[in-house]
Amino acid sequence: MLICLARLLNIPARYRVGYIYTGGNYENKMQSDASHAWAELYLPWIGWQGFDPTNGCIAGLDHIRVACGRNYRDATPTAGTIYRGGGGETLTINVRIEDVAEQAKLQSKL
Repeated sequence: MLICLARLLNIPARYRVGYIYTGGNYENKMQSDASHAWAELYLPWIGWQGFDPTNGCIAGLDHIRVACGRNYRDATPTAGTIYRGGGGETLTINVRIEDVAEQAKLQSKL
């Protein structure tokens, strides 16, 4: 909806897909490990700015960008993997996040 409204107002907009780091430290991290999507609008004074309506926030460093396009079909995580017959698609992910500031602190102590 946000992308459509922005385009009606002649604001360039795109669909962004990736992952979001929630920092959850719990046994079942299924929700935080799922792929995620948000909208990006081009604002001339700052450039492309991401808006995450699902979480009600501006996309930041915790939003890990993978692909972008005009809509979902342009940026699907998996596409074209089934040619004929049965079978299904699966998406397996493994995202590793490192706190660069924390690593710098540890290295300075050595």
